[in-house]
Amino acid sequence: MRSAFIRQTAIIYRPMSRIFGANPRPRILLEQVPEELHDAFRKSFPTVIAVTLRDEVDQAEFDVLVTAVSPEGAERHLFVLVFNEPNPYRTILEQVTADQTSFPIKWLAPSKGHEFHVPTSIDPALQRFVQARVIPVLNRKAENWVLGGPIQAPKVVTPFITTFRGETLAGRFRRMSGTECWAFPFEVVEHAVECLGIAIELWRMQDLTRFPFPVEDWASNPRWLTSPEEEITRELHGLRQQRKQVLAELDSQESVLETKFGDARTRADADERQLLTAQGDSLVRAVERCFKEFGFHVKYMDAIWKVGDRREDLRVSLACDAAWTNITEVRGYTRGAELNDLLRIGRFRTRYMKDEGKVPSSAWYVANELIATDPGSRPLVLGANNTEVETFGEDDGLAIATVTLFDMLMDLRRELLSQDDAQRLLRESRGRLVYERRNAS
Repeated sequence: MRSAFIRQTAIIYRPMSRIFGANPRPRILLEQVPEELHDAFRKSFPTVIAVTLRDEVDQAEFDVLVTAVSPEGAERHLFVLVFNEPNPYRTILEQVTADQTSFPIKWLAPSKGHEFHVPTSIDPALQRFVQARVIPVLNRKAENWVLGGPIQAPKVVTPFITTFRGETLAGRFRRMSGTECWAFPFEVVEHAVECLGIAIELWRMQDLTRFPFPVEDWASNPRWLTSPEEEITRELHGLRQQRKQVLAELDSQESVLETKFGDARTRADADERQLLTAQGDSLVRAVERCFKEFGFHVKYMDAIWKVGDRREDLRVSLACDAAWTNITEVRGYTRGAELNDLLRIGRFRTRYMKDEGKVPSSAWYVANELIATDPGSRPLVLGANNTEVETFGEDDGLAIATVTLFDMLMDLRRELLSQDDAQRLLRESRGRLVYERRNAS
């Protein structure tokens, strides 16, 4: 029994020692953080080392890991700040334990939500950071990844920002050692220095050894200042206070503008940008609104046709020219526009002649194609079928890309295109509609 006790105490015994080569704290390890940010880190924190892989150094000599990849496997003592989104090979950030259950914290799935909620329970400085820095990043993306654990697992992530549904898009959780991991989308890394400053202020309350208060030079103590130094110090203090006030006001103004922009984007997504993103009836209604804004009278025909005998989507006319009539078919595709649609419109022209006793003045084929792609990179509508489009034009047909309609609509609202010019261009064009977005300058 005695020998067992001796062996046990031998394991935990550590002799007193002097430490050499220890860097000042907090000691920051950057892993795959963009190189253009390194200087800003070094100006803000006493010890900063940048690596491609954390295993290139002894992690025991650091207090914080700032990483742009998954922190899974990082040494337990480290506080972690991660700016990361999943790739096909890795979605897990960390394995954690709660209620005697081990499970992963990871990026779960993308969310389309853009109504954001910032909890008032988190630190005020962190609230301001989320509002001014994180929300603009989330607003720029169509989808944002949700952070959390398995559905049945205990809820261990404290959210910094959520969607209307309560999906966490950035937040913090306890690692197995008790240190914290803060997780943000990758794009927020451009504000990583500011974010780490906020984190360290809060982590200091958890571990003052790793995050000591900055040590002042004794010569900066007011007792040892000369009169010129005192005067300059007062001026510096006043200037810094003024800068804080200005920055706080600018942050507030920026937050208001970001909120307004988010509201405007939501409205545009449900209205004008439907021309670029929608299919089916939503797209038809968007084209109808666009034509009406150009000054046309537009009749929504699906409300008139009998079920099973629907034909063109819209009939377009002008009050100033009662003899002019148009039929319009609107189609949306995840892939390219289909040549068979021109035959469809041909059948609709025949039915129109039978019903009205005359041919329509024109027939328009409006196509929103490749809707998942950047509208600026989309090809000409039926670009591989120029001969067929020319033939379509000979029968008073016009193929119209919704991208072109969107450009015309924006120029109309900026008063770079008049209603008369928009009407004239659409009425006189044949084959394929051509229009170049105009420059306000």
